[in-house]
Amino acid sequence: MKTIQLIIVFCFGILFLGQSNEPPKLKRANKLYQDFAYAEAIQLYEELASQGIEIEFISEKLANSYRFINDTKNAEKWYKNFVNFGKFSANDAFYYSMALRSNGNVQEADKWMLKFKEMNANDSRAKEFLSKDQKLANIKKKKNNYRIANLNFNTNGIEFSPFSMNEQQLGIVAANSSKQIIKREFAWNKTPFLDFFTVSKINDTTFSTPERLKGKINSKYHEGPGHYVANDSIIFFTRNNYLTEKKLSKDGILKLKIFKSQKNKKGKWNKIEEVNLGNSNYSFGHPSISADGNKLFFTSDMPGSIGGTDIWMVEKKSKRWSSPINLGPEVNTEGNEMFPFVSINGDLFFASNGHFGLGGLDLFYAPFKNNEYKHIYNLGEGINSPKDDFGMIANEGLTKIYFSSNRDGGKGDDDIYFANVLAPIQIKLLTIKVKDIATDSYLANTKVTIEQNNRTFTYLTNNKGELELIIEPGSEIKLTASLANYKNTATIIPSDESFDPMTETLYLAQDNQFYLSAAVKDFKTKKAIENSTIIIRNKRKKYIYTTDVNGEIFIPLPTVKIGDTLNYSVSIEKEGYFGKEFTYKQLIDTTKNVYSLNAELDFNLHKIEKGAEIGKAINIQPIYFNLDKDNIRRDAAIELDKIVAILKKYPNINIELGSHTDCRASAEYNDDLSERRAESSKNYIISKGIDASRLYWKGYGETKLVNKCECDLIDTKHYPEKLHQQNRRTEFVIVEIEQ
Repeated sequence: MKTIQLIIVFCFGILFLGQSNEPPKLKRANKLYQDFAYAEAIQLYEELASQGIEIEFISEKLANSYRFINDTKNAEKWYKNFVNFGKFSANDAFYYSMALRSNGNVQEADKWMLKFKEMNANDSRAKEFLSKDQKLANIKKKKNNYRIANLNFNTNGIEFSPFSMNEQQLGIVAANSSKQIIKREFAWNKTPFLDFFTVSKINDTTFSTPERLKGKINSKYHEGPGHYVANDSIIFFTRNNYLTEKKLSKDGILKLKIFKSQKNKKGKWNKIEEVNLGNSNYSFGHPSISADGNKLFFTSDMPGSIGGTDIWMVEKKSKRWSSPINLGPEVNTEGNEMFPFVSINGDLFFASNGHFGLGGLDLFYAPFKNNEYKHIYNLGEGINSPKDDFGMIANEGLTKIYFSSNRDGGKGDDDIYFANVLAPIQIKLLTIKVKDIATDSYLANTKVTIEQNNRTFTYLTNNKGELELIIEPGSEIKLTASLANYKNTATIIPSDESFDPMTETLYLAQDNQFYLSAAVKDFKTKKAIENSTIIIRNKRKKYIYTTDVNGEIFIPLPTVKIGDTLNYSVSIEKEGYFGKEFTYKQLIDTTKNVYSLNAELDFNLHKIEKGAEIGKAINIQPIYFNLDKDNIRRDAAIELDKIVAILKKYPNINIELGSHTDCRASAEYNDDLSERRAESSKNYIISKGIDASRLYWKGYGETKLVNKCECDLIDTKHYPEKLHQQNRRTEFVIVEIEQ
């Protein structure tokens, strides 16, 4: 975006220097560069480069200059030229990668991000890059979530950062190219300075012609972005630090500040006041106010910032703003975070080139949970592009978004777009309940630590003993709960790929009390199975337990002490499911009070249903055959006996015995061989007393190999016999369930 100036202005602002005599061309170019007059500096540097003068130095200056005015094509060209000299920094590698990504050269961009990581491994941008494939997949799959339209009032100039005035009117920031007695241009890129305008809505994508706001809100320098507070008829807005006179930083730079303006009875915005957030040596801008008016979010480069620009927040305290609070390393990176927008429920949306994205600035979403912003989501392809996407607002239901972009195909430098949100912006919630294992009462103020994707957060349960967290779909979670006078308990739970909410209950036992626990779930759905029967036997007694609504049991072990060994046989039964049997042996030590059977055993039950594979349900191994043979081996007989036991236990199921070969020999021969193997398996089962009417058998030949068969290879090191063996098998599938 040509308004990339607003990023770098945070760090530099507008520099005012005294006049000096005309220097030689290189000195003049350097002076223009120092004064941020990049458009003019580029002209001189290009001339010098064509003459081969100081080419390494000039290549770097041209690369940076083109980056500052956001000409990514030429920035890529000159970064490529500069890095070939071999004296580039980590930042050079990063910005070269960003230019490449913005221009669609993704593979080359990844190479330079790897170089950046090698040079600066602790940078959060380098760490995020490690999971780029998963992040990119998540970004790409959101492409169809949006229907995007370029708005009618956009020109070949600059329009960006819309803000809501009311349901029918938007405020926007645009270049003021109207006729003036004295033409005002920003030396950065030779464009007009930025002012506030309003447009009236005809429909979601059609608006009236922009009208410049009246009064003193527009000055002779930059204005925007802004935020309108309807209850007070006040606009909070960004402006170069100019009210009645310009206020320079100690370096002679005109930084950005946040002001507010109230409209008078004549419709003019004349009452201008500075919102004092810090001194004039740093920039403050991009204001966004929370729905209750008590929080002001903004962008700044003040001390304490993690990157070039960070997002900060102040709270209203007795009609005054508090000291600024940095939103922290989850939101802010070593790059630039800016253009915050806060939704009605407190969720944060912002633009960043530090978090992983498609290139340039991407738009991100940080849900507000537990009074913090911990999880950052890229809004996805469609609303984001390889160019700069920034400066957004959304309606209350987050179904309609207006945002800014300089993406390819626009009308000008920066345009304002409308996004109709077709799929909801989703997060995955995990509700954690913590209970006393003996009394089943909830435990308030219990410390809960969650570990996921190499990130760790700690929270306290509320007075109801509950806690609601945001988690990442499709990634394992470790939970640990701790409370005084109780033994810590920890568990690992999977997180599926869906956005369906999850609930997990953690039970704590008081010190020196021991318990046995188990949880039974459906193998496919992972949902708890209530009223399952769990039978536990030791040498002397048999104990029968029934799972609760959470599919769980908790068994007190009052006579057990440290140093004892639990030695049980365990079986699980549930109507409509295949049962399971296990042995369990565990030493009681000082590490925990609750011993979970699930930590050692698979308590996920398979439903008895058509199409179910019995081998997977009860851990029966496939029936293997020797090469070119159909006789039942001793190891195969052991597994077939298990099938016989299942058929006797569940007399209403009929099964198919499907036999298979490897790929050696002809397909016709293998079809015949597999038929013989299926029949051999069938005959064995019948010999054990199973009615033949309950059995179907079929030979599949080599049509269903379980691995890629390389039959033309003579060298078995490349394709060993054991892989062929995996294909020579018989499998068991339920084909009928009689009522």
